[in-house]
Amino acid sequence: TLRLVYHTTGPHPREVRLDDVYAGLDLPTGDRARPFVYLNMVQTFDGQTVLDGSAWKIGTEVDHHLFRQLRVHADAVLCGAGTLREDDVIVTTHPDLQQRRVARGQPANPLGVVASAVALLSRPALTFLASGRQFQPLLRFLGGRCARTTPRAAG
Repeated sequence: TLRLVYHTTGPHPREVRLDDVYAGLDLPTGDRARPFVYLNMVQTFDGQTVLDGSAWKIGTEVDHHLFRQLRVHADAVLCGAGTLREDDVIVTTHPDLQQRRVARGQPANPLGVVASAVALLSRPALTFLASGRQFQPLLRFLGGRCARTTPRAAG
């Protein structure tokens, strides 16, 4: 459980089961002209987004659980290619939470989107893209510096 210290409308403080923290989250809906976007990321007090080459080392198991639980509500999870070159990125939601997505008519996991200015991806990044059995990957090149349109492995 998580100790909820403050809530704008509900009683507080109170204990909340981890699986219920974001279960009733009511996010606005977007449309094709103007999608709704929300950001969920980690950083340290001094602004670092990685520790020893990994973003996963920031936070606790509870943080990681909540991070993945927020993905229950997402249509897509965006990851920069630089992050993917250095770290293992998890796009999937917890198996026990995937049913919530399916009940809303969504696929079990959100779309995994990789944004890159160049088509230079590491072996872990290519493995990420190949793991489309669990989620649908999308690779988008954003810059004009791309010599090729197909990804190639770094090093």
